Amino acid sequence: MKRAIVLVSHSTMITDGLKELIDDMVKHDEEQFTVVSAGGTDTHELGSTPTRVLSALEEVQDAEHVFVFCDMGSARMSSETAVSFLDPSVAEKVDVLWKAPLVEGSYVCAVQCLIGESVEATIDAIFEKIE
Repeated sequence: MKRAIVLVSHSTMITDGLKELIDDMVKHDEEQFTVVSAGGTDTHELGSTPTRVLSALEEVQDAEHVFVFCDMGSARMSSETAVSFLDPSVAEKVDVLWKAPLVEGSYVCAVQCLIGESVEATIDAIFEKIE
């Protein structure tokens, strides 16, 4: 897989639904990118935990680059904590885009990954859409 998008929210239903939306609306194969839902806690309650995000990051550690989208507060902290537990060679391929909107940002990211844009151009496009 070239790229990965990890969705982090306080709600599993939100990230599962967003993954479904992206998978359905941005037709792709695993060679282009993959989307992983990392919402909720390890016990599937509302909240966020670094272990759930770390598990998602480990699932996509072979990707050339990983974009992590968070909904708010502790989702960002959980994501940044999870990245700190990764091997440095994997961690350097991860961008936690906590200032990007979860839905619009991850959707724009998926489209950019589909058309093969560079990491820099992808990040520019994500933030261009929200200004």
